[in-house]
Amino acid sequence: MRRITVSWSLISLLCSGCVSYSSKPEISDHTNLKIESSIKTYTLEHQSQRSTGWLEKSLREVTAKAIPSAQEISPQTKAENKPDLTIRTFEFFTSEACAQEYLTGLSLGLIPSWCTRPILKVQFTLDYGNTPCQANEYLISSTSISHITLMPFAVFNPSNQTIELYQEALKSFINYGKCTIP
Repeated sequence: MRRITVSWSLISLLCSGCVSYSSKPEISDHTNLKIESSIKTYTLEHQSQRSTGWLEKSLREVTAKAIPSAQEISPQTKAENKPDLTIRTFEFFTSEACAQEYLTGLSLGLIPSWCTRPILKVQFTLDYGNTPCQANEYLISSTSISHITLMPFAVFNPSNQTIELYQEALKSFINYGKCTIP
């Protein structure tokens, strides 16, 4: 029994740390001009290196809630009906540790490490007729910091920060108001 407790303690030490999420460029809050009611159609194209589609489903739900008056068009019918808003997402998948995290694991958490990994790349394009009038790209990434003193904070790691940052980026892009759609 003691051996199992020691094993679980070592595993928790090796895997403990804090994770913070950020986007580049930073998401600005421009809520003065609203054009969301003018967006009638949109398309969401999601590419992923993973086989599961939980993130794609969440992205579609968030987009539908952010633009309730718009209808989603399938990417296959995009050539026939040009959408007002085109959203392209690419989900990165990294299953390996960064080089400096191996040193933290070998030292049982005494030597700290930090690593930044890209998680999601989002491209928004707003069209006026057949010409794009506004485009923006966001890269959402996570920075993990591992150290033995951060072990208690590993329990409070929020898992839906990627979705929240996507939602903020979408709302900021829609409300920016560089062009108007009739």
